[in-house]
Amino acid sequence: MASNELTWCAIFLFMGFVFAQRCPAYICLQEEVKGNGTCMRKVVIKKDIDYEVRRCEHDKFCNFSNSEIDSHCANRSLVRSLYPGEYCTIHTECIYNLCGEQSQRCLGVPKTGYCDSEDICDPGLYCDMEINKCVDAKEEREECDAKEQCDVYYTCSLGKCVPIGSLKIGEEASSIEACKSYHILNGKCAEGEKFKRRGNETNNYIPIENEYCVYTINGKETNGSLMCGFTGKRNEKFCPLGTGDHFAKKTLEDVIPSFDPFL
Repeated sequence: MASNELTWCAIFLFMGFVFAQRCPAYICLQEEVKGNGTCMRKVVIKKDIDYEVRRCEHDKFCNFSNSEIDSHCANRSLVRSLYPGEYCTIHTECIYNLCGEQSQRCLGVPKTGYCDSEDICDPGLYCDMEINKCVDAKEEREECDAKEQCDVYYTCSLGKCVPIGSLKIGEEASSIEACKSYHILNGKCAEGEKFKRRGNETNNYIPIENEYCVYTINGKETNGSLMCGFTGKRNEKFCPLGTGDHFAKKTLEDVIPSFDPFL
């Protein structure tokens, strides 16, 4: 399967996790859906459930509603939600109604142009609210008041732009995104949450009543329930995201340019 198809199928993984007694399987099929056809279909096989997922045409998206009814492809132009720097194919899917023909990214206000909000400027720029103009984003170690002022892949920590995830355990920080562990304790980067499964160690994928997750943070253990994931295997369960994981996931969605705009 092509990499863009794998990326598209990942939309259902990044929607999160759901509780279930028996976990369904999400099967990504290679064929493309034409028009407003069905892009996700629920299939019941005895006590098990599969969801067949198909890719929509380039100018449409899978309008996922809930797991109990089939989902259909819809016009992407109906969802004008992409900000400057995000991948696009047509103008109407960009929040400012402008998609670059060469870059295939949504465009915003150019350098020195008027702005009145942080997210309106082109990538590599930020809105200087004192003069209401888009100016060059700040680079590493330059002074900042907010992460929006820093260049792509940087965040603002202790008044300086620093690379995301660059600070080690024990280094002072004011931004979780600056820490490699994505966790702060008492003003310093700290160990993130660690977790493992306990219960039936020999059978990882069939729900077992006595299986559970154990989280360890700052030397203390807490228990949590296993949850279903959006995978291609039935009854496959995982430990849910721990402390710091949500921030890391969001950062990946925001800054990795290879991510598909569906995500």
